[in-house]
Amino acid sequence: MQKKRFFVLTTVMLLLSIAMLAMPAVATGEATITRTITPSEVSDGDIYNVTLTVSFNTDNDSIVIHEALPADWNLTEVDSGRYIWNTSEEDYTFLDFYGTVNLTGVTDTITYSVTVPDGTVSGTYDYGPSYVAGESASEEEFAWTVNTTGDDTVTINAVSLNIYSTAMENTNPGAPDPGIPANSTRFTTWASKAIDYSPSPQEIDGGFANPNASLGYPAGTYGVVCLGDLTQEMIDSGIDPGSIIVGFNVTIVNGDGHDFAVFENGFGTNDGIFGELGYVEVSTNGVTFARFPSISLTSEATGGYGTFDSTDIYNLAGKHAALWGTPFDLSDLAQSSEVLSGAVDLDNINYVRVVDIPGTGDFKDSLGNPIYDAWLTWGTGGFDLDAVGVINSQPKALDGFSASPTSGNAPLTVQFTDLSVGTNSWAWDFDNDGDVDSTEQNPTHIYETRGTYAVRLNVTYSEGSDEWVKTAYITVNTPAADYYTYTSSGSSITITGYSGPGGDVIIPGEIEGLPVTAIDDSVFMGYSNMTSVTLPDNVTGIGNNAFQGCTNLTSVTFGDSITEIGSSAFQSTGLTSVVLPDSVTSMGSSVFQDCTGLTSVTIGNGTSSIPDKTFYRCDHLTSMNISDSVTSIGKYAFRDCTNLTSVVLPDSVTSIGAYAFEGCTALTSITIPDSVTSIDRYAFRGCTALTSATIGSGVTGIGRGVFYQCTNLASVTIPDNVTEIGNDAFHWCNNLTSMTIGNNVTTIGSNAFNGCTGLSSVTIPDSVTTINDFAFSGCTNLTSITLPNSVISIGNFVFQDCSALTSVTFGSGLTSIGSNVFQSCTALNAINVDANNTVYTSIDGIVYNKDVTAVVLFPSAKAGSLVIPDSVTSISSYAFYGCAGLTSVTIGNSVTTIGDQAFNGCTALTSITIPDRVTEIGICAFQDCSALTSATFGTGLLTIGENAFNGCTNLTSAMIPNNVTTIGKSAFNGCTNLVSVMIGSGVTSIGANAKIAFHGCTALTEVSVDAANTAYSSIDGVVYDKAGTTLVFCPEGKSGSFVIPDSVTSIGAYAFNGCTNLTSVMIPNSVTSIGLNAFEHSGLTSVTIPNSVTSWGSNAFRDCSGLTSVNIPGNGATTIGNHAFSQCTNLTSVTIGDGVTSIGSSAFYACNGLTSITIPNSVITIGTSAFDDCPNLASVYMGNVTNIGASAFRRCTALTSVTIPGSVDSMGNNAFEGCTNLTSVTLSDGVRRIGMYAFQDCSALTSIDMGNVTVIQPYAFKGCTALTSVTIPDGATYISASMFYGCTALTSVTIPDSVTNIGASAFYDCTALTSMKFMGNAPTVGLNWANECTDLVAYYYEGATGFTTPTWNGVTCYPLTAAPVADFEAEVTSGIGPMIVNFTDLSTGSPDTWEWDFNNDGTVDSTEQNPSYTYTSAGTYTVNLTVANANGTDSEVKIDYITVSESSTPAEPVAAFTADVTSGTAPLTVNFTDQSTGSPTAWAWDFDNDGNVDSTEQNPSYTYNAAGNYTVNLTVENAAGTDFELKSDYIEVSETSGLTVTLYFDPESSSVSENESTEISVLASNFPAGLSGYNLTVAIDDPAVAEIINIEYPSWALITENSTLPGTSIYLKAVDGGDTVQVGAADVVLATLTVSGKEKGSANLSIEVDRLDDDSGNVIEPALLTGKIEVTLQSPLPDQEYAPKDLDGDGLYEDLTGNGEFSFVDIVAYFHNMDWIEANMPVEYFDFNGNGRIDFDDVVDMFAMI
Repeated sequence: MQKKRFFVLTTVMLLLSIAMLAMPAVATGEATITRTITPSEVSDGDIYNVTLTVSFNTDNDSIVIHEALPADWNLTEVDSGRYIWNTSEEDYTFLDFYGTVNLTGVTDTITYSVTVPDGTVSGTYDYGPSYVAGESASEEEFAWTVNTTGDDTVTINAVSLNIYSTAMENTNPGAPDPGIPANSTRFTTWASKAIDYSPSPQEIDGGFANPNASLGYPAGTYGVVCLGDLTQEMIDSGIDPGSIIVGFNVTIVNGDGHDFAVFENGFGTNDGIFGELGYVEVSTNGVTFARFPSISLTSEATGGYGTFDSTDIYNLAGKHAALWGTPFDLSDLAQSSEVLSGAVDLDNINYVRVVDIPGTGDFKDSLGNPIYDAWLTWGTGGFDLDAVGVINSQPKALDGFSASPTSGNAPLTVQFTDLSVGTNSWAWDFDNDGDVDSTEQNPTHIYETRGTYAVRLNVTYSEGSDEWVKTAYITVNTPAADYYTYTSSGSSITITGYSGPGGDVIIPGEIEGLPVTAIDDSVFMGYSNMTSVTLPDNVTGIGNNAFQGCTNLTSVTFGDSITEIGSSAFQSTGLTSVVLPDSVTSMGSSVFQDCTGLTSVTIGNGTSSIPDKTFYRCDHLTSMNISDSVTSIGKYAFRDCTNLTSVVLPDSVTSIGAYAFEGCTALTSITIPDSVTSIDRYAFRGCTALTSATIGSGVTGIGRGVFYQCTNLASVTIPDNVTEIGNDAFHWCNNLTSMTIGNNVTTIGSNAFNGCTGLSSVTIPDSVTTINDFAFSGCTNLTSITLPNSVISIGNFVFQDCSALTSVTFGSGLTSIGSNVFQSCTALNAINVDANNTVYTSIDGIVYNKDVTAVVLFPSAKAGSLVIPDSVTSISSYAFYGCAGLTSVTIGNSVTTIGDQAFNGCTALTSITIPDRVTEIGICAFQDCSALTSATFGTGLLTIGENAFNGCTNLTSAMIPNNVTTIGKSAFNGCTNLVSVMIGSGVTSIGANAKIAFHGCTALTEVSVDAANTAYSSIDGVVYDKAGTTLVFCPEGKSGSFVIPDSVTSIGAYAFNGCTNLTSVMIPNSVTSIGLNAFEHSGLTSVTIPNSVTSWGSNAFRDCSGLTSVNIPGNGATTIGNHAFSQCTNLTSVTIGDGVTSIGSSAFYACNGLTSITIPNSVITIGTSAFDDCPNLASVYMGNVTNIGASAFRRCTALTSVTIPGSVDSMGNNAFEGCTNLTSVTLSDGVRRIGMYAFQDCSALTSIDMGNVTVIQPYAFKGCTALTSVTIPDGATYISASMFYGCTALTSVTIPDSVTNIGASAFYDCTALTSMKFMGNAPTVGLNWANECTDLVAYYYEGATGFTTPTWNGVTCYPLTAAPVADFEAEVTSGIGPMIVNFTDLSTGSPDTWEWDFNNDGTVDSTEQNPSYTYTSAGTYTVNLTVANANGTDSEVKIDYITVSESSTPAEPVAAFTADVTSGTAPLTVNFTDQSTGSPTAWAWDFDNDGNVDSTEQNPSYTYNAAGNYTVNLTVENAAGTDFELKSDYIEVSETSGLTVTLYFDPESSSVSENESTEISVLASNFPAGLSGYNLTVAIDDPAVAEIINIEYPSWALITENSTLPGTSIYLKAVDGGDTVQVGAADVVLATLTVSGKEKGSANLSIEVDRLDDDSGNVIEPALLTGKIEVTLQSPLPDQEYAPKDLDGDGLYEDLTGNGEFSFVDIVAYFHNMDWIEANMPVEYFDFNGNGRIDFDDVVDMFAMI
């Protein structure tokens, strides 16, 4: 540790006093002291006084008094007379006298008090001698033992005192192990050799890491070797403390008294000893050590520069000051187990080991007490061994052997020489592994592998035997250059790879005589064994990610030439400090990101920019001085540096990037210099400790969110140069109490001061013209506001929730007022308008337009009733919003318009009469008027807007007059007391879905419809369409059972939604369709869906919690809709008919009662989350399913085993995630893909058979804590990131030779993993690929490339003897049967068994090495050979290897063909017919003679799209030979006539997302003779991809007909009855198709013409063009119902929930599904920050958008 940090004067005085204490008296009688103690007997916690009467016989300037009292007894001045009481620390007191009085012969009295701490143990405490140190005018130093008389003890009555604290009879404190001075004649010799030096991982200052410094005579403070300290994190992670073993040229023996002493370099202070402690151990053989028992009574942690009382310590080295050794008596070890077993001989001690004790209290003494000393110490941290002195010894036997050399590079040849005498046999163990390696007397041994080796020699002779062990004797190194791979330019070297042991890495300055100038990308990435790195001076560049993830890298030393550091070069390392030299001119982004231990940074003068994310999340960085050379600070540069308290921005800085200091929660103030012209968005967001900010004169705008959520910011002055305060600039600065806005500000942005609850007043300068939305929203202490005449516009919700605001004055210039400006301003009772305003006026505090024809704003706190003036014709939107005190309002007959939200939230309003001139009630006009009991509608009313009376819970009836034509969506939603509704004769439209208009009207039992209504009818209170074929909706108050009439063919969307008291509904066979949400949240207990139903919408039976059983027929609808039975929590029985082909997304989500499901063979698709969260589902049969959707069986915790059928090609993400009781999974051979998180957290899964899977996505088995072994399938090429993360029981893995890459964290925290066998070459590995796999050994077969021994990518690595590789040949591979074939084995790797399968039928036909086999039947045969030896097996399969023909050979074929048409206009489709003879078996058609085979069918068709003459070639083949027929210019294709009709699609190529739809038109290019009608068929060739769901005909099509929708092949018929399509008509739309995407893929669209007639009845023969539809993967998120939408057409899908609006809910959905989106969606659709990936910054940008 550093021991030079005390104030100089204090240090000098302390050292002087200590030295004087140790000196013998040079004179006596120069002074005497008489000590008086009162009282002399006290209790712990008491105070007693000491009076010293001092008589001087010589002149002195200062006095040092030392009382030998416990360290924590404090001395306090009472009366020191003429002396200056300088300090009072423990038992040292310094008294200075600077006067001129000669003290010779003077007697002085000094009185001080002593405080005895609570808890001091009982006993009599001896003061011992007192000392006086004097200094005369001549600077001559004196020291003497004073003749002290009087009281010399004090008695404490408390608990019993430990003997180690009371034995004070020794001159040096610390009995019974008092220090022995280094110059004591008791020492006979000193430690002579350092055997092993194992310091802690902490960096040790240069010169203090030399173990030889511990040898020989003690050197004192500086000539020591440091063992290094441990941080708490290191201790918690199990890192061993530093240690050192020393040896001697003698043997230490157990003699009288102490036998040896250990020296440390501590020093004494007023408070005690400042030093570090260590355990002491001894050994005979250097292998087994016995530790001395020890005691430590220090009661609490001392801190990094704290001290301890040596009298509280026993048998721990380091308790005494430098040059004073701590003695040890070997007799203390007599009862230790090592001595009793004979492993340690106390009369034959050859080694002493000292182990550092980090003084945290985690390490204990022999009684279990915590040990404390100076901690944490740095630089020269930990125990500092100075020397070990020997007291009792005997001569050591002659060294048993020697070796030469003892160190060098591998392979190292060492010559060993026996030095023993009289021996007759030798047993050498060159690596001390217990095996005898040689019995020669003087052998030679070659060390092949890097390492440090102990050598053992056992000898025998006539009198007995002997043994010598030399630990760490042979050191074998790998040449430094051998650790690196590199490239050469001919003049310099670039390092490209590293395979060394790590530790302190010094990169060589040159390789092959060339200078090393660059470190390539990712060279050391993830190398956790590296602790420091030194770069040579000639290195100029460090590549991207070069040292990223080197978590134990604490130090880097840059050379003087470094100019460029790449992106993320040191990201996530353990660096604690960084000094960037002036030579650095360029840095990439994220260079030091996530260096959480970084506390100190120095940036050189060459750096002009701090790039993006340079110090992102460096959360221990406390301060930052930025060099004057820096001009810009990048985005996120210091984001989340949570301990950064101060930053000084130099005048050179001109720009501060977005989010630069966001989340710096300890930053208290910031001064932005005048040089700064640009502060980007959110630069200081979330700096919650920031109290003040000074903004320089160069800034012209406060950007978006710059001080967002700076919750302690109290005052800000915005200078006059600022013209704009940006959106969110001071949002949620809730302690902002003072705000001065400069006189040039023209715009106050949206949310600029939102949530500034400390603001009580704001002065808006005359320069301001615009105040945007929410600018002062939530300023709850703002009491008044005056808008100057300059303000022209105020936005929406500007003063929302300003609950203390009582008055407002609008200036004369105001021309625009936004919506809900004063929403929830509950104290506002008046709004005044300047009389000169030309747009607005105020009457009685109410705002009207200037001519009083419109009510604009009514103050929220104004109460009572209002009669609207007769001049008013319109009530503006939001005019009375939230006016809770308004009890009645009289609307005059002149009013024609009631705006949206006009009376929303007027909770005291009881009745309303709508005048006859009002034609429309706006959206939400009377929403939440909860006291409203009646509403009377005028005769002119035509439209009741959406949500008009939503939440009017006391409204009991609604009589809709006959003049009303439209009732908007949710118009009466939530009117819970509404019992009757009468719909007039004029209503033709009731919302988007009629039921929604009255949703939540739980008391409504019947709805009446006027008999004259042409659109609707009612039967028994239930609403139908006029024809009675569609059941529109049933009132929610209906109860019991209900029978649907036989006339009904369709049940409308939401028809029975919310009918919770309806327990039974009989669906007749006439019903063919059930609409969206038709029975959602109803009281049904069982349901049978008749065969007649062919389609049903999503959510049809969702949340029917009483539903227990359902029968789904197989010959009706083929699809179970999305969310069909979602959250039917009591559903226990489901029968799915054989005709069902797909189960929709979330179809049975959260059906808690479902225990088993049988999926019929007809089902091919299980949708996303189909059975998600079915915790009791224990059994699943999947039939012939081909696709298992994402999260299909997630959290089915009762599932114990699953077999995935061979029909399944892929499993979606999260398919079985969280199935915590799933113990085994079998994947049939057809499964090729396992999705992301597919089996994550299946904590009971012990085994999985992966079959032929080739793609396994990230996190697939993360957290499978019971999985013990895994074999990766042969076809897999990539082990994805985090695939087995946290599989803590995984012990072995086999990696096939097909794997070329192992992703980041793939086996992270697989703590039990010990074996990984690689069958091929070394793959590349990602960051932290095997972190925490401390016992992992990687094995590879000899001959594999890319592996290094003994370590590879941070794990131990060894080669294996290779398994055999199968191969063979046959002497003949074809002939006429019966055919004898002789096979020859060509396998390598010395197999010892052979298994031949000559016809690949699975039966072994021979076990000979080189067998013969007779093929008797004609055919083509596949041969399989499997070979094996002790190292493994291998197979070679040769497909269709042997061909056996019939005895008679067929004739050669003769090619011939014809075509059904040989000429025509483009596009021309030609059908070809093969007429070849000779029984050909293969056909190769070339339709345009370009040399390419266009078809291999026997009778193909081909379409010629371009004009020209075409030559056709047919080649045929059979076993006897080949032949071809070539017909030149056989096909003639002419250009299409301009008058020829062409039918085509517009657009020709379309794209649509899954579950979304798009429109495609069918057009005709021209009609030369007009059109009378058509009969067409439009088809989509892949029904799995898309389907046609709707057709719209043009207005001229008076009669139309088409086949049933939806479908993929639809006929269309139409007649042009009005002769609209005339001669020459062009680009005529025949029909517009609505096409819905079903699943990702593409399909072709085609047109077939059954009939197309012109105006004369003549048949038109049109040309037909095809189209294409592509469906993109844009399905709903796993926890959502609808697919995401792009609301503003910018290509970004911000509406994640698909509900048609962008809100905070969408951000939450994004946050929860980030990984799923990245794996399943087009990234560019959701990349809101434009960096090409999905990350948390996208979430941040979404917050900014909202």
